[in-house]
Amino acid sequence: MYAGPIERALAADPAVAEAYVVGRPDDVTGEAVHAYLVPADGHSPDAVRLRARVVAALGEAAAPKTIQQIDRVPVGPSGKPDKRALAV
Repeated sequence: MYAGPIERALAADPAVAEAYVVGRPDDVTGEAVHAYLVPADGHSPDAVRLRARVVAALGEAAAPKTIQQIDRVPVGPSGKPDKRALAV
């Protein structure tokens, strides 16, 4: 599963300003999707609703195992989002 479609499905929710996903090792599936969200101003994203949005758009295999709200996304020296920093 590619990150882009999952990130777009999550970011399509009005409560989400930015969405990023990373894969982490998982004992059951080999690798699991974990999502990090920056909420839109004045919103508090609902993890259950967001997971359901991803399942409806892309199927159960794309659903994030965890959805974590963060204040900002770490950026690397290039100024681009540093997903590896999220995966720790």
